[in-house]
Amino acid sequence: MDSYNSSFHNRVSSYIYAMNKYGYNYVMDNEFENVLDELNNFSGNSLLNLASVGSSLVNVIKKYNIDLFEIGIDANIDFAKIGNVLHYSLDSIPFEDSSFDKVISIANLHHSFIPERKLLFKEVFRVLRNNGVFLMCDVEKNSKEDFWLNHIVNKYNPNGHVGIFFDENDKYYFEDSGFNVTIKKKSYVWKFHSHDDTFDFLFHLFGLYSIPSQNTLISLLEKYLDYHYNPISSHFELSWSLLYFICIKK
Repeated sequence: MDSYNSSFHNRVSSYIYAMNKYGYNYVMDNEFENVLDELNNFSGNSLLNLASVGSSLVNVIKKYNIDLFEIGIDANIDFAKIGNVLHYSLDSIPFEDSSFDKVISIANLHHSFIPERKLLFKEVFRVLRNNGVFLMCDVEKNSKEDFWLNHIVNKYNPNGHVGIFFDENDKYYFEDSGFNVTIKKKSYVWKFHSHDDTFDFLFHLFGLYSIPSQNTLISLLEKYLDYHYNPISSHFELSWSLLYFICIKK
């Protein structure tokens, strides 16, 4: 998963700063609540998060007092070290067969290549219990999020960003591993108290170290991600969506 490691080279601390100050605090509540809502359709309380340092559900689980216990691992060694979780490779999840009721990956696997994904899906199938669910959420190919990441972030992040995104044809890779698969697209908002918060969060989350100014970023958000002030919620909001692959082990 070299692209995952290279994409976050020298900016893991920046990403974690953004998530701890804003993402886990309030900005990405809608994203994590959508994931939790989907997981609640399935029984069992043991959850494996394949990229937990940057997309943990712990806060939202506590917020809603859900009977769900998250164990986190990460394929990026720097994230794993800072987050104090197990490091793993995509072809070898370090748990016994049938260990978990649920497994998640949130907006992470676009940093992997197809052969790596195939190996990972087989490993996820192995560690899931029968009737368990693997919920894989990521950016849809040719979507506005694809454009944002592979054009805007790629331009202003010195490391670049070239994600390999997903469409409905990817379901066959999950099915080849033994899963029954359904696909949904879920849309929601990221919300902010101010332009300053928006800039601080996205600057650090995406590593936009080459962007000229806050005004440049705000203009790009307005143009591509429907960034606006919502008087009902009293927040600035941008629209975001992910494709959900809901994969059941039968």
